[in-house]
Amino acid sequence: MLLACVLVAGCARQSPALPPDLSSRPPDQRLVAGDLESAEARLDCAGLAQEYDNNKQAAAKIEGVIAGNRGHNQAVTYVAGVLFPPMLLAIKPDSDAKKTLDDLQAQRDRIDRLSKAKRCGKG
Repeated sequence: MLLACVLVAGCARQSPALPPDLSSRPPDQRLVAGDLESAEARLDCAGLAQEYDNNKQAAAKIEGVIAGNRGHNQAVTYVAGVLFPPMLLAIKPDSDAKKTLDDLQAQRDRIDRLSKAKRCGKG
């Protein structure tokens, strides 16, 4: 049973690293390395807003897939813990989806910094 709990805890998504706190700087000096070289840096304010919305929609879709697998994983863990421990191999860890969510969050942070540096209305 302890093994099942450890494996389930291992399936949880860790929080991505927080971006650096640059709030004491003016908005145009809050960019981090790579921001100006990113594809988003070439966008105007409307493009940044559209890219942000696209990002949020993609993240919501991935979160839906992960949530859909949650019930399956809980059932597998219960059966494995009570009846058949090798059943733990049927858990769907969603590692790629979780990595994609981290990448999308980093992109949203970059879009937010660029929007503020360009003094866009929202962001």
